[in-house]
Amino acid sequence: MTPHHAGLRHLTAQSAGRALPLMALYPTDTPAQPQPFGPYTMEVAVNAPVCAGRHPVVLISHGNNGSPLTHRDTATHLARHGFVVLLPEHVGNSRSDTSLDGTIERLRVRPQQVHDAFEALQHDAELGEHADPHRRAMVGHSVGASTALAAAGGEPVNTRFDTPLEAPERLVVTRTPGVRALVLLAPAAGWFMPPASLHQVAVPVLLVRG
Repeated sequence: MTPHHAGLRHLTAQSAGRALPLMALYPTDTPAQPQPFGPYTMEVAVNAPVCAGRHPVVLISHGNNGSPLTHRDTATHLARHGFVVLLPEHVGNSRSDTSLDGTIERLRVRPQQVHDAFEALQHDAELGEHADPHRRAMVGHSVGASTALAAAGGEPVNTRFDTPLEAPERLVVTRTPGVRALVLLAPAAGWFMPPASLHQVAVPVLLVRG
């Protein structure tokens, strides 16, 4: 398959009543140009037309208090090879908003933001019809890997490090339909240690440990 160029579009997304910063990269035949994104540069064609057809979708969930731009090379590569790639910046647990750092709430909020990012893509006027809702995958780094597991059916449990004065209990999290595969990069997965926590994750998993 001959690689395309990578297009880039900022999507309008909300989660729990707050704006969710969200970029989408996708295959385009418009030549890409170097574009600055803060301290980084990406070779993309901004707001270029998407290649015809329905494309599989990959969402990349960054690590604790991180940035989606740390995964820009992976996202660009996937877009050039025919994927629509979603890069959310997790509200409350990112470089620009650390308000949920160290709280159990971030484990609930992150899967909801994943779900809302996929929904924003499907409703986008330019990309929605080209994104296949039945062919979705997730890449997660560190706590982003826990986010991916939860979105795919995992049932996280709070630990004594999260809530030292409370007994462990399963957390209610939002699942995302259509997730067909997971890539877990150095996963922080301590919230899934109890038996049966991952029994409902019935998709292929590639795990890369630190």
